[in-house]
Amino acid sequence: MKRIPMYAFLFLMVMFISLPAHAQSITWNTDQMLSVSTEIHTHHNVAVSGDRAVAVWVNRIDGFTRIFASYSTDRGETWSAPQLIENRTAHARNPRVAMSGSKVVVIWEQMTPTIYKVYANYSTNGGATWLATASPLVLSETTGWDVSQTSVAISGDRVVVVWRQSPDGTYEGIYANRSSDSGATWGTSFQISDYTSADVPQVAISGSNVVAVWRQSAPANDNYFLVRTNYSTNGGATWQDAAWIENPTAEESSRPQVAVSGNNVVAVWDTWDGSYLHIHSNRAAFSGGALAWNTANVQLLEEDETDYYDYDAKIAMSGNDVIVLWQREDIGGNLWLQTVRSGNAGSSWSSPATLDSNAASFQPLHQLIMTDRYAVAIWQYRDVFIGKIRVSSSFDRGENWTDPETIENSTIYDSGNPQIAASGNNIVSVYSTWDSDESESIIYANSASYSGGGFIVLADGGGGGCFIATTAFGSPMAGQVDILRKFRDGYLLTNGPGRKFVDWYYQNGPAAAKFIENKPLAKAFVQASLYPLVGFSFLLINGYLPFVMIGLMLAALIFFRFRPGKSGAR
Repeated sequence: MKRIPMYAFLFLMVMFISLPAHAQSITWNTDQMLSVSTEIHTHHNVAVSGDRAVAVWVNRIDGFTRIFASYSTDRGETWSAPQLIENRTAHARNPRVAMSGSKVVVIWEQMTPTIYKVYANYSTNGGATWLATASPLVLSETTGWDVSQTSVAISGDRVVVVWRQSPDGTYEGIYANRSSDSGATWGTSFQISDYTSADVPQVAISGSNVVAVWRQSAPANDNYFLVRTNYSTNGGATWQDAAWIENPTAEESSRPQVAVSGNNVVAVWDTWDGSYLHIHSNRAAFSGGALAWNTANVQLLEEDETDYYDYDAKIAMSGNDVIVLWQREDIGGNLWLQTVRSGNAGSSWSSPATLDSNAASFQPLHQLIMTDRYAVAIWQYRDVFIGKIRVSSSFDRGENWTDPETIENSTIYDSGNPQIAASGNNIVSVYSTWDSDESESIIYANSASYSGGGFIVLADGGGGGCFIATTAFGSPMAGQVDILRKFRDGYLLTNGPGRKFVDWYYQNGPAAAKFIENKPLAKAFVQASLYPLVGFSFLLINGYLPFVMIGLMLAALIFFRFRPGKSGAR
């Protein structure tokens, strides 16, 4: 009976760690300055992975615009001094950063003697050090006209970049390049669009599934544009034939956006009907190594579609859950932020909800992020004469949203163009703040932490960073992977030792996953090894573990109480 206190102690410990947090909240810190010079800073971007974050921006120095970066190792609470990550003494613009674990890739457009090209740099330690600035990597072809409108996506070690380029000055095509080693080396760029005018490309990736969308001149009329797409099932190594997402006889469309989660794909865009702008969507799914779009699935997302301009849609996706955010404007210039949600990968949509309705008080500069249990919308808001940054959060996949709150503290300067990224419980935003006469600007950052019920899916790598499990079970959407992901996010990322283990796993997991990728016996062995952890995690995250422990302890007590006594004689 002396074992009873120990059993009771273990039972209480299991009960304690198994209790889910009930209050859900996102708490923002105080904003802080990243750039330090008095020159103009623009074109900022941010990425987050675990506790690490990297911000990039353009800084004008000695008459040239240059690319700088800063990194954080504590979820965006403190930042390093800015680093110059290129050294060409030539104008640079439009930096974009992508991050998976400690691997970071930055791409930008920079002037050569005659044209802009796509350049890249990479870091293997969360942005602490970079490839020598005198040796940036060139991703685009050496001939042709300027590149512009770059977009980048990352999943594990796979990185894909798309951009617009004119090969001969007569039309614009969409080009792509990819890296399979986190940006250390790149392939040869090639055109993924048809031979006709195309622009505003966007790219998204999940595992090895890659989808790019752009607008392209319609086959029947070169004077207006429709949404076109292409895809890859091997991380951007090869691409298929381009296809229309919408009917080629539709009205003119623009600003397409795309999201990929596992095998599900959803795209959104604006459509001009001759009088007003509208938001449309379409959906598709990878099946048997192919992705087929059906123009009959195009849907109008807003209600009361007459007498309103609905435009600049942003999309975020996690599993089958999708949220779309856009700007609405009436003929009098009054503005709203509207959002809809889908729980079935875009097959059907909710009625629109309004996040902010302060007439003529904000600008069409907004972004959206989403994990499996929270979403954050961020936008630029004008408080009388001062530009401010506002956010709103949802903890039920976009059904309800918190009241807007301001996350920057300037009372005399304009703030705007917010960018946002998230990983696990960590959220980071960067934005620019201009002085009163707009002669100089500074890059600021603010960070936030999610707490409470639900489990957060990291946006890193195939399967949300669960590299080995994703490879072993064949899909980031596999039930076993989802269980392990929730265990990681609900019980490892909530404490220091757990975060250190996850950080170590991010550095070593991709290599292990790659090792077993084409080895069926190794996959089977890993699956068998993971199933005990899957079972334990399932019991823990669903609240069954205490009852199982009670049953085991009762069985042990009964066994020890009633087991046969030792015989004193032979």
